[in-house]
Amino acid sequence: MPFKNNVEVKQFVFVTPENSPGMGEKIGDSADPTIVAKITFDCLKLGDSICLNSIFHVTNNTTPASNVIIDHSIIKNNVPMPIYAAETEIGRTTGTNIGQIFSQQYVDVINNLERNVTYQVVVSVQPIMGSTPDVSLLGPITFTGTQLSERKNGIR
Repeated sequence: MPFKNNVEVKQFVFVTPENSPGMGEKIGDSADPTIVAKITFDCLKLGDSICLNSIFHVTNNTTPASNVIIDHSIIKNNVPMPIYAAETEIGRTTGTNIGQIFSQQYVDVINNLERNVTYQVVVSVQPIMGSTPDVSLLGPITFTGTQLSERKNGIR
């Protein structure tokens, strides 16, 4: 008896090339965070799982050379409370920019019918002595969202 696949997979991808417009711009602080990428799903159903994965790069250009704290998160539908959040310290020594590649993964399990759901990768830098450090967003940027839905009776 042949194996029946009971899961439907839909994949959505946001990709920017390394030198696209906006790359190299200064990252904002928590009052004005920088949106790195976003993906919108038309319709999510009860029981769906959304597997999110993002990769992006930032570079610390702060002068004088100092370490900075980067807040990076995934938010859903512009709700201020992120569904995924982390902070990472990146360094810089005199004359050397130390870049950091960020990779985030999260699975959002859908509990009810939702339409026009937007996920965004957001990044900000924590102030140092009242000023915003000079940290730049660089590409390439990749943000994928994979929707896993259970099929009913093997027909979709």
